[in-house]
Amino acid sequence: MKRLPFSRMFALMAALVFALSAGAYDFVANGFYYNITGTNTVEVTSNPSQYSGDVTIPSTVTYSGKTYQVTAIAEGAFQSCTDLTAVIIPNTVITIRQDAFYGCSALECVIIGSGVTAIGHRAFKNCHYSALVCLATTPPAIESDSFDTQFVDGNKTGPVVFLIPRGYKDTYDTDERWSNFYLSDNAFDFFVNGIFYNITDERTVEVAKSPYYSNGYKGSVSIPSMTSYNGTVYRVTGICDEAFHNCLYLTSVTIPTSVTTIGSYAFAFCIGLTEIAIPNTVTTIGDYAFGACSGLISMSIGSMVTSIGENIFASCTALANITVANDNPVYDSRNNCNAIIETASNTLVASCINTVIPNTVTAIGAWVFAASGITSITIPNSVTTIGDYAFVASNDLASVTIGSGVTSIGYAAFSDCSALTNVVCLATTPPEIITERFPTFDDNAYSNATLTVPRGCKATYQAAAGWRHFTTIKEISYDFAVNGICYNITGTNTVEVTENPALYSGNVNIPSTVTYGGKTYQVTGIGAYAFEACTGLTSVAIPASVTYIGDAAFTSCGGLTTVIIPASVTTIGWYAFSYCDHLTSVTIGSGVTSIGGYAFTECPALTSVTCLAATPPTITQDVFDSLTYGNATLKVPNASMAAYRAATGWKLFTHVIGVASKGDLTGDGFVNVADVTTLISYILNSVPVSLDMADMNNDGQVNVADVTALIQIVLNN
Repeated sequence: MKRLPFSRMFALMAALVFALSAGAYDFVANGFYYNITGTNTVEVTSNPSQYSGDVTIPSTVTYSGKTYQVTAIAEGAFQSCTDLTAVIIPNTVITIRQDAFYGCSALECVIIGSGVTAIGHRAFKNCHYSALVCLATTPPAIESDSFDTQFVDGNKTGPVVFLIPRGYKDTYDTDERWSNFYLSDNAFDFFVNGIFYNITDERTVEVAKSPYYSNGYKGSVSIPSMTSYNGTVYRVTGICDEAFHNCLYLTSVTIPTSVTTIGSYAFAFCIGLTEIAIPNTVTTIGDYAFGACSGLISMSIGSMVTSIGENIFASCTALANITVANDNPVYDSRNNCNAIIETASNTLVASCINTVIPNTVTAIGAWVFAASGITSITIPNSVTTIGDYAFVASNDLASVTIGSGVTSIGYAAFSDCSALTNVVCLATTPPEIITERFPTFDDNAYSNATLTVPRGCKATYQAAAGWRHFTTIKEISYDFAVNGICYNITGTNTVEVTENPALYSGNVNIPSTVTYGGKTYQVTGIGAYAFEACTGLTSVAIPASVTYIGDAAFTSCGGLTTVIIPASVTTIGWYAFSYCDHLTSVTIGSGVTSIGGYAFTECPALTSVTCLAATPPTITQDVFDSLTYGNATLKVPNASMAAYRAATGWKLFTHVIGVASKGDLTGDGFVNVADVTTLISYILNSVPVSLDMADMNNDGQVNVADVTALIQIVLNN
């Protein structure tokens, strides 16, 4: 028989030995493979499927009822685990054998416990680590090739930094084996269960920054109130500066009631956080503590917080709700304003996208709305100062109204607001603003935004430093404003609603009377263009005092879906509701006698038109367009159906049905129990309803009395 050459035979035997050893282990527990090395000790050995992700090796393991201490990492245990990204080696480990982590090309962070005394050949060679941490106070024995190092012209360089225990740099520097590394003191004193701590006193610690430079803490983190290290029990009383900074994969954090301080930038850029509950024990929150947490939706501030830094919610573009405990002695969120106000000074110090500034606030602090997601803001007349950088980089901010009491606006307060197109300043004396170095407004605002100022003040603003740089300055078109609605005086005791430079939005309830300067006026009209292009307007309640709706009053109000015009209105102007592309239903009151041309054109969603006038209002055929004439159902009083079928414009409707003139809230032509149920539902849910249809006792209101009257009609029928 032909014999194999010795060299080849040796190679085959070595390969066999390696194959056998690679698959050899004594037991498996919680994803780790172990070899028993002594009566009560084990070493971590190789995983046939390879280890991956972030790995924390336990200090002890229990198998078959017996507990072992993990004291070593076997030769080649993690070798070529190319999906391994981080490893924490416990303090119980004494030896890391050769090739233990060789070729772990994705391994970014290694934390070596304090008990390690020896690290073998090539243990961490060909790894991609950016953070190496060794907690041993006595430098472990290492080989010249245990780690990768880089040299350029004989000088140490490259991304590898070795973090060592605080105060032990000299000890490591004097050990020649460690001379080839950048050595830096650790940013923490110890870690337990994946959380890093700084000792702040004999018995207290604060949560420290994780050395995982690329992403830090991950997933759900529950901070304990107490932790033990080297036989000493510490109380966790703080979260240090930048502790969770840039932890992109942190999804939740539980802060115990032992914590009293949250440092600056503590949770900045934690984009996976959606909410944080700050316990009542916290007294201090540092600058930018939650800055750029773009997923943060809600925030609650406890009763003991007495110090809040600047800019704590900057760039939190999704933050919608902020509450402060009612018994907090320093801060409040009065009137459900979704903001934090320093109570004693009435200064707004923190905000969110739903903040409404109360009219008791006198100052807006620095950075309060910086890089926020707000689209418009009204600063009440009570405010006198707006702080430095207050709205800087709020790229969605399109419209701002500055109250009449403002006298000064700080550095770069409205700089880098790229969407800003509408600035209203109600102060008759132009507020002092910064024009040099960090100007209050930038060139974009000066070129693209329209500045609207009080009547008679245009020339004053055109001469004022900073303000004169606005390309377009116009004067306010109304006489006064109350509760966000603007009015022009039309007679001795009458006013009409007019356009708001800041644009109307949401649900607008026009009152029948308004008091200004000690005088009460009746609201008798809605002026031309009053609500033009108010795309954020979702509903409008028109009172029974209004007698006319002006030309283009609601044109291009894309958010309107339903309009009810009361019986008091006699005329509707040209283009009044044109281009309301989501308007589905309109009720025209019994008092309307004429409707201007194109009043309801380009309303493609309009499917229901109810006209309660006994005599068809005068219209031309272009009041509605062909789409509405063909698709919408026209509902008219039963007795007037023939008149509508013969009237100009109205006769073009394909679908016409008769309805009862009063009480037929379901529109089925009958007054019955279904209408009573509908009326009750409308009242309970504050649904706008036509007075023509629902004001059964003709008192100008819709309430329980009308339900009683409607029930009586049904019974009599």
